[in-house]
Amino acid sequence: LEPILLVDDDSGYNFEFYYKNALDNKGYKYNVWHVSALGNSPNITILSLYQIIIWFTGNDWRNTLTSEDQANLQTYLDSGGNLFISGQDIGWDLTKNGAVSNSFYQNYLHAQYMFDDTNDDYVNGIAGDPISDGLTLNLSGRNNNYPSAIEPINGATRIFIYFNNGTTAGLKYNGTYKLIYLAFPFEAINNDSIQAELIDRSIKWLDSISPTWSNLKTSPISPVSYSPGQKYYFNISWTDTIKLDKVLLEFNNTNYTVITHSGSEFYYVFSDLPAGTYYYRWYASDASNNWNTTDLQTFV
Repeated sequence: LEPILLVDDDSGYNFEFYYKNALDNKGYKYNVWHVSALGNSPNITILSLYQIIIWFTGNDWRNTLTSEDQANLQTYLDSGGNLFISGQDIGWDLTKNGAVSNSFYQNYLHAQYMFDDTNDDYVNGIAGDPISDGLTLNLSGRNNNYPSAIEPINGATRIFIYFNNGTTAGLKYNGTYKLIYLAFPFEAINNDSIQAELIDRSIKWLDSISPTWSNLKTSPISPVSYSPGQKYYFNISWTDTIKLDKVLLEFNNTNYTVITHSGSEFYYVFSDLPAGTYYYRWYASDASNNWNTTDLQTFV
């Protein structure tokens, strides 16, 4: 899988700047799909290449998510994808301002549309929530024209509420797939560092795939005849689709933090090991604290 696809669906405006700035600030790798320039949204073949989709609709209010977009996202989510979506008029558009029911909106965005334009420039996070705890967002930056009031349904929970009336401004869902839906424009947040913090927390919550390993080897290869002063190299390759964080080598019940690497290959060097049998295994975690480990290995 590729890490992140940023879908710029804001009808040709430049709101992608704020998403890219936040992602760059936190060191994430991503690709951008410009719907206006390319003439169409990414299809399911493209979406399926990515672990996380970040999709935003800017100030569009008539074609936020086409029926084809909805079908593609539905298939992507049914396959276990992860979606962060932001748009102040998605609910207004899909439900025709509450006049019609929309299956995708209710069953995949897990939202009940309440009303258009809360006329509120502040939202508060929910205490204890891994995404929004301790965050107060000032939405006076740009494009906060019609922030919608929604309520979570079908297993979703609120992550942001509007300051003035306490209605839901954002929600999350964790089931077959993971979802974060903001009914206000992310680009409206009037603070670069808070934008970066929110995108970082969101990606860490959405990411549930552990690092993977390959090329486990030693040099010299076990079994080895004892040789005074001999150096022993323990090597492994670790990769993560989002961001690798820690690599540890447990060697005879002692943990060693491994920072020496060439690309994705990590290695640790012991010198002059006494003759005997040694047991070891490797561990790694990503920025979302997903861990993986090798089986216990023997070196003689």
